[in-house]
Amino acid sequence: MGGAVAEAGGAMVFARGGFFFFFAFFATMAQVAAGFYLVGRSTHNPRARETGVLAAEALVNSGIMVQVLKEVSQRQRPPTDNSSGEFFDGGSSFPSGHAISAWSVATVIAEEYGQHRPLVRIGLYGLATAVSISRFTGRKHFLSDALVGSAMGYGIGRFVYHKHHDQTLDSPNANQTSGLLHSRLFPAITPLYNASAHVFGARMGWEF
Repeated sequence: MGGAVAEAGGAMVFARGGFFFFFAFFATMAQVAAGFYLVGRSTHNPRARETGVLAAEALVNSGIMVQVLKEVSQRQRPPTDNSSGEFFDGGSSFPSGHAISAWSVATVIAEEYGQHRPLVRIGLYGLATAVSISRFTGRKHFLSDALVGSAMGYGIGRFVYHKHHDQTLDSPNANQTSGLLHSRLFPAITPLYNASAHVFGARMGWEF
């Protein structure tokens, strides 16, 4: 009885520690997305700004998805229960939150900047792969946890990019200014005029 209580207590501590480390990594990925957005805003670079917005969206989507699946699957982590990997046993191993977060952000950045730069894609996906492998080799997750998390993150990143990407940014003849003016992330400016009051103005609307 005492051994069972100690084992359950150890599993609970491990689950809490896993959530803390996932939250810390999630915050790091959020900082990457925020960095792209802020640089894009300050340098008037619409692609960097869009990258930040879409990376943040993909990260939030992956975060929600992984927490729902963890609650449903409840798979024990490798150090618990002699690495049986049983589902519906009160764990939080499936899928890997680090893998899904890394791949969702890396995929958005790769889609934005790696279309004609294979080395960029290789580098980004290499970093995401390293994160996934480290979760398995460090015995934080089973291999299937890391593989499923990676695949889901890649899918979420691609979906967000192709759903919300501003196609005008890919025009070969569009310079930085025209791309900015036609970007969905730049305010749409509509002139306003009241003839009776002799008032001129403008209305601006942002889409994020």
